[in-house]
Amino acid sequence: MIGQGKTRGQSALMEIEAGTNQNVAGLLFEEGNIDSDYIWLWALSEYERTRSGGRGGAQPALNGKKVRALWVPLPPLEEQKRIVAKVDQLMALCDQLETKLKQTQTTSKKLVEATVKSLVAA
Repeated sequence: MIGQGKTRGQSALMEIEAGTNQNVAGLLFEEGNIDSDYIWLWALSEYERTRSGGRGGAQPALNGKKVRALWVPLPPLEEQKRIVAKVDQLMALCDQLETKLKQTQTTSKKLVEATVKSLVAA
C-alpha cells in the first residue's frame, strides 16, 4: 500500500493463512461465490491504476478507504472460471511464442555468424 518503488499496488494470491502489518490490505471473500484466481487476475490488470491512486508526500500510499472503494467487475462464478481458464490458455500460448522467438533469434544469430565467417574466409 505504500512506497515509490514497484511495491505499491502489487497483489499476491495467498494460499496460506498469514499475518500482515498496516502496510498491507487483504481482500477476503465468501467461499463459493468468487474465484480467487479471477480476483487476482483482475488485481494484476489494475496494477497501474491502483498504484496511481496513492497519495502523499515522500512516499505516496494507498489506504483502507481507497482499497475498499475499488470497483471489481464480478460476473457469475462460472463466467469467472471461464475467464481464468481462457487467460491461462492465452498465457500458455504467449509462453510458447516467447520460446519460439528466442529459438528464432538464436538461429538468426548463428546464421549471421556463419555468413560473416564465410565472407572473412573468402
